[in-house]
Amino acid sequence: PETEGSYEIDGMPSGIWIENNIAYVNVNYYDYQKKEYTGFSELLIIDIEDKKEPGFLNSCIIPADAWGIYLLEDRVFVSSCEWDDESEKYTSSIIQVVDVVDLLNPEPAGSCSIPGGAWEMDSAGGFIYISSLSGGIYAVDVSDSNNPVIVDNLKTFGTSCDITIRGNYGYIADGNEGMSIMLLSDG
Repeated sequence: PETEGSYEIDGMPSGIWIENNIAYVNVNYYDYQKKEYTGFSELLIIDIEDKKEPGFLNSCIIPADAWGIYLLEDRVFVSSCEWDDESEKYTSSIIQVVDVVDLLNPEPAGSCSIPGGAWEMDSAGGFIYISSLSGGIYAVDVSDSNNPVIVDNLKTFGTSCDITIRGNYGYIADGNEGMSIMLLSDG
């Protein structure tokens, strides 16, 4: 592989989704002197049709410490979670929905609190499935993306870092416990 082009981004890009020559990038900002995250994150929308000179379209402020990103139709879903040093647990996780119907005017839409450490996502049948660094996955009904709701969860033994859906099955990268396979539906 060779570099075709680039786009300089202040901060730390943590996730990217490409769709129809548009790059959706979630960016976390880090204070290198204090060695901590600033508590500020945003979703950048970048036109990548010209690979040699990508162009900024707009951005939208999202919850801090954003990591996972998933595009479903005209909505971007971003997972965000915080680590609490005192309890040594992930807390304050959220799935933020951003309306990107108008790429020049992205707006926060709905959101949903997620227990533990919300991380990576995949989708099937009107649901977003979110891996949890606290172990397991959450199924979120996004049929009304302005009001997403957790409808189910599955606890696993490991630290669920990623999930991929294929057919009626979800495959979970379950940290030191290996891979878990879940049946989504019988039909």
